[in-house]
Amino acid sequence: VTVAIPTHNFTWQQGEDAVISMVYKVDSTPVDLSAALLRMDVGSVGGERLYTFNSEDVVVEGDTDDEAVLGADGTINIRIPREVTLPGGALANSVGSVLEYDVFLRRGGKQSKILKGQIVVEASKTLWN
Repeated sequence: VTVAIPTHNFTWQQGEDAVISMVYKVDSTPVDLSAALLRMDVGSVGGERLYTFNSEDVVVEGDTDDEAVLGADGTINIRIPREVTLPGGALANSVGSVLEYDVFLRRGGKQSKILKGQIVVEASKTLWN
């Protein structure tokens, strides 16, 4: 059985602290994610990975930040720090370009893709660190 992966496209503002908030449900019922792990990779279209957002227990190439917080009520909050899009940040050279992302959830020994799509980071005149 093939399940269609939901798609959602985002527009982020350069230099903005933002949060992606969602609730993970199965058959309209929120799922307890307190023991789950999450990883979201962002990359150029058809190209390399540029940045990874992850829960505190997922370590990617030395990155131990916990940008993703998962709740017992199915909530997922992914924090996008402004430093990622400002000059010198991992996505700074991609401002104005289309990026791709996907989100994987690991729980109960199983891993599944739960969301995918595109991201455009709009340029800002004000670049306040």
